[in-house]
Amino acid sequence: MRPPVRLCSWFVAAGLSLYPALAMAEDAVRPYPSCDRTPTQGDIAAAKGAFDAGNGSFNEADYDRAIVYWEDAYRRDCTAHPLLLNLARAYELNGLKHHAVNSLQTFLTRVPNSSEENQIKRRIDKLQEQIQSEAALAPATPPPRRKHRRPRNRWPRRQRLRLQKRRNRRVAAIGRSCRSSSAASAPRCS
Repeated sequence: MRPPVRLCSWFVAAGLSLYPALAMAEDAVRPYPSCDRTPTQGDIAAAKGAFDAGNGSFNEADYDRAIVYWEDAYRRDCTAHPLLLNLARAYELNGLKHHAVNSLQTFLTRVPNSSEENQIKRRIDKLQEQIQSEAALAPATPPPRRKHRRPRNRWPRRQRLRLQKRRNRRVAAIGRSCRSSSAASAPRCS
């Protein structure tokens, strides 16, 4: 029997909605590409739109979506370096501290004489201390594996009983036919 279409569509929707979160959780820290071009007016306008959308998501505590919007804005206008500070805060609140450190370090390299340089360096140090303390608290060995579960029966109970009765009848019939004197030489009776 086929499951209803609505149920299938719910499973598909749930899987697709979880995909960005899973992808973000598995991403390794990537360095930001070098900024060697000047953005066009269209790039700047698109970056402002993505920045505003990211602000709305950040204010609603949807940090995953804010990160996506702000990364898009920074990709479009790589001269907007304060976006890296916003990204660092969103990463930090989302629990991605390695990414936050990467954003802050990139900001320091791209804006070397920032008035906030000392504050950012202290923030990087704090984040790295937190990363180290979390790594120390993490178990050194992986958790024990679960015991292998017995696979579910392929057939429902009623159908299994029918099949078992059929098998028993066949075995009984073979036994009766082997007892008769003429069939004793048959190959399946030996």
